[in-house]
Amino acid sequence: MISFLLKYEIDPLQPAAIERYSLGWIHLVREHGGVHSGFHVSRDVPREMIGFFAFQSQAHYDEFRRIAVRTKSANDLWELASSTQSVRFRERQVFQSVADEACADH
Repeated sequence: MISFLLKYEIDPLQPAAIERYSLGWIHLVREHGGVHSGFHVSRDVPREMIGFFAFQSQAHYDEFRRIAVRTKSANDLWELASSTQSVRFRERQVFQSVADEACADH
């Protein structure tokens, strides 16, 4: 399993745009075989949001990037974020599972 933590700066005065952006990406990741744990806004720093999702392998993620991000849906989401300045990407961290099989047994 390969997991991704994405960090964003958001405009908390644009909740509708943030929700549309978030739900759109959740749908795209799930539609293409990924697991999305949603987007979460910091209670301490209201301008910060994270998203967390995973794919079975690097190959599955690469396939998602190759196909899904070229869709009209993905481009519409990037345009929404850009035109409203409601969501600005800041950072991506990649995590590799260390004990998938062991976790499944417990």
